[in-house]
Order: sequence, then structure tokens, then C-alpha cells
Amino acid sequence: MTSSRDVKWRGVLIVESLQHDRGIWHRVEVTGRSKQRLENEGSRGEFTFCNVEVADKDVDSLLLTVAARLQAPGWYFHLERDRVIKVAYPGRVMEMSASDPDSIRDARRYGVSIGIRLEQLHFERFIGNPFDQ
Repeated sequence: MTSSRDVKWRGVLIVESLQHDRGIWHRVEVTGRSKQRLENEGSRGEFTFCNVEVADKDVDSLLLTVAARLQAPGWYFHLERDRVIKVAYPGRVMEMSASDPDSIRDARRYGVSIGIRLEQLHFERFIGNPFDQ
């Protein structure tokens, strides 16, 4: 039987979004990797998108670490589990839920306020689909 502590959070971490990655990659399990362009930012070139899984017991400390290492402006990292999304922005972590549209709206509004394009903040598409596939 699987306990809730064994359940993994899943999401996408972009390699180039990090100022430095010390203390991050050994704490995630990379389950897939691809080169892609960001929505409406093709001129910036391709980035390395890593599908990652994180143990429940490690998720909050990892998000704080990533939030401290994300480049600003314009980057974030999300993880999803059970219709809940946790997102790390540079210097800040937020949580939102499918059952609380205001939490999603607040996270989106904050992302736009720090320079992330609105079309990159449709968190609803990650609910049940954390790798956006």
C-alpha cells in the first residue's frame, strides 16, 4: 500500500531558469527532457525542459531552494499533485487549488507583475497534466 508520503509531485523545471543549480538536481527525479521554445518567445531560442518528480516530504524545501535560485524576471517552476499546484517564483512560493479559482487568479496576477507573460501562466492546464502534454 502506498502512503501519501510516497506520492510524488510532478512538474517541469527549465534548466536555464536557474541562476545556479547547486542543491537542486539531486533532489528531483528527472523523468523526461526536451528542448522547446517558450510561448510567444521564440526569438529567445530553445530551452531545456525537464519533467521532474519530487517526493512529498521534500517538496516544500525544494520549492524554497528553487525560489532562491530562479533568475528574475520571467521564470517560475511548478509542481502538481491531487489538483493542487505549488509554484516557485523568484523569492516567493505560492499554492493554488483547482477548487479555489481565486488562488489561481492570485498566482497568475503575481506572475504577470514580475514579468512573466500571461500566456505562460495558464495553471489550469497543469491540473492533472503537470508535464503539460
